[in-house]
Amino acid sequence: MPKKKLHIISFGNPYPPQYGGAIDVYYKLQALSALGVTIYLHYFDNKETEKEHLELYCEQVFFYKKKSNILFLLSKTPYAVLARRNEALIKNLKKIDAPILIEGTQCSWILNDKSFTSRQLYVRAHNIEENYYKGLANSENNKILRLIYRSQAKKMRNFETHFNNVEGIFTLSKFEQAYFKNRYHTESAYIPVFHGNSDSAILDGQGNYALYHGDLSSADNLRAAIFFINLFRNIDFPLVIAGNYSSDLERMVEKIDNVRLEKIKDNKHLDRLLSGAHINVIKSFQQSGTKLKLVNSLFKSRFCIINENVVDDPRIVKLCEVASSKEQFIELVEKLRATHFSDGGRREVLNAVYSNKSNAQKIIEKIF
Repeated sequence: MPKKKLHIISFGNPYPPQYGGAIDVYYKLQALSALGVTIYLHYFDNKETEKEHLELYCEQVFFYKKKSNILFLLSKTPYAVLARRNEALIKNLKKIDAPILIEGTQCSWILNDKSFTSRQLYVRAHNIEENYYKGLANSENNKILRLIYRSQAKKMRNFETHFNNVEGIFTLSKFEQAYFKNRYHTESAYIPVFHGNSDSAILDGQGNYALYHGDLSSADNLRAAIFFINLFRNIDFPLVIAGNYSSDLERMVEKIDNVRLEKIKDNKHLDRLLSGAHINVIKSFQQSGTKLKLVNSLFKSRFCIINENVVDDPRIVKLCEVASSKEQFIELVEKLRATHFSDGGRREVLNAVYSNKSNAQKIIEKIF
């Protein structure tokens, strides 16, 4: 039986898997490799690091340095795409005849290259990039950055038309799957996010606090953290905000007795925070994929209160409480704080929807 060979082009280094996109790529590598796929990984970053963790799952690992040039902002091509335009990548892709999976629009420069029109090309859409950049603009206070983000949103929309030239698009949400299906002539398939959870935790009925965690250097996450800090001024229940917080956030909470900040040291520290939480509060101001913080919270913690932008798979929404307003968040926190948690079939749903093995098999069936 011939080997199943696959090029994967990643927008960044997937190891260590510490943020949403990297987590999806890393555990996808792991799952595809376990099913016998020979992987040639190409990744972009600012500097090269040890490859041993990636070589466990990849036949070869290629590093390319991201470019940085302010003049890229003047081009019709999105900055993130130009930063990953690389001739060495093109040569390496041509050396080995295999299908190509492009992780994110940022890595899709080769769709502009006519020499790849005969190759099997697939895209893992990590966002609708136009919406992502619009969301960044709406969450940004700096006027210059706001203009840049709006400009990049338009450029991403225009560049994305190259998706008509690929054989398939794998999306992270049902909303995005419908978007790509309606907009392009390309087959699209919903493949849920890959992650590092092997099974859901068995927790007792009561935790000690509400938790919001995330990368607080992201404008959307920071905006959500501030929303919850202000929300819990009106609730007599502890809130922990966990992430890489700034001194501005410290000043904001220093006089609020029931809110505390914690820097996440490592994954084990985050796991302890999740296991101690009674309620996980999660909010996004933009509709983009599935938030991995929700996946981790469902596997490793108790109740989850979300807004409608966090996830749109109805099977997962049923495992959560949904709030559309500040008042609804408060009402649900007050309701759940005294409610004992029980699994209620959560484990079976999570193992069905978020099985890395099953979702990797779906990709294999589409490509090979």
